[in-house]
Amino acid sequence: MKVSMGGVACAIVLGLAAHGPAQAIAEDEGHTFTGQCSYQGVIEFGNPLGAMPEPNSMWFDERGTCTGWLDGRLAQNEPVRLLGAAEGLMSCGEGLPRGPGAMLMGGTRIRFTFAELRVTGAGRTEFAGAGGGSLEGAGATTDDPSLLIERCMPGGGGVDRTAVMGSMAGSISG
Repeated sequence: MKVSMGGVACAIVLGLAAHGPAQAIAEDEGHTFTGQCSYQGVIEFGNPLGAMPEPNSMWFDERGTCTGWLDGRLAQNEPVRLLGAAEGLMSCGEGLPRGPGAMLMGGTRIRFTFAELRVTGAGRTEFAGAGGGSLEGAGATTDDPSLLIERCMPGGGGVDRTAVMGSMAGSISG
């Protein structure tokens, strides 16, 4: 079944994340994180990626840790969850997705706009805060490259999901 991640679905994803059973989330206003984070997780695509760029959608749910300052207090190896959805031109070899998301850490939610510039499986990522600043870094798939290449070839069925890992640093508010 092919699924499109439009605005309503993204709001549902972000809303569920904000009201998860294990974490109370503070109001969105005025939270700031400055530091560095590493993460890993899964990206799912609305339609399987193929060899040629086409409009597509994706959503991600990634977990990791951050070290730095969250609202003026030291956060050392603080658990973080990154949730979001994006749309744009995508293929196995390149991507230009962009869309809304949220960073959940230490009982706070920082909203961001996610953007990626990807060529050959590794990409430059930016999480631009709704209140300013950004966390920038790189992400890449952790799946077996030979299997991905096979699936991306014509008749290979495409790639409907992939495991990823990445790191980012900077200062973000939202």
